[in-house]
Amino acid sequence: MPARPTGFTLIELMIVITLSALLLALAVPNFRDFVRRNRLATQSNEFIAAVQHARAEAIRRNRNVSVRAINPGDNSNEWGDGWRVVVDRLATDTSLLREAPALPGSLALDSSVNNVSTITFDASGLLQPDSADVFRLCDAKKSGRRIEINTVGQTAHSEIECD
Repeated sequence: MPARPTGFTLIELMIVITLSALLLALAVPNFRDFVRRNRLATQSNEFIAAVQHARAEAIRRNRNVSVRAINPGDNSNEWGDGWRVVVDRLATDTSLLREAPALPGSLALDSSVNNVSTITFDASGLLQPDSADVFRLCDAKKSGRRIEINTVGQTAHSEIECD
């Protein structure tokens, strides 16, 4: 009785490799797009969470609480170096509640209407009049998120095309 061959033939192996290469060629660009969109959503949600945290703390502590850009010098990326949530005690005395690190990669977050670098909530949870603004979070591929903070501290966000 002759022995049965085991394993794969060269033709079977080449077909599997070809199909795997085709699947990878289709999947990799979509995966990169998924990661990019996920990074935008994550950073947008982090910023919104900091704003909502500041509002809640202002009400809870019955005093002004601010979200401040760490290094607001760059007009196209005021908030890109991160932000801090602080309790305003006096004009110069603050206590840190939360801090966010610089944005990863090529993300940029800037105030697009009033160039706001500080968002301040009073003890009733309302924004100081000069704090309401629209923020744009953009990446190098020109896609992004629009984050709007209105005068009562509510936030809304949507996907946008950056220019």
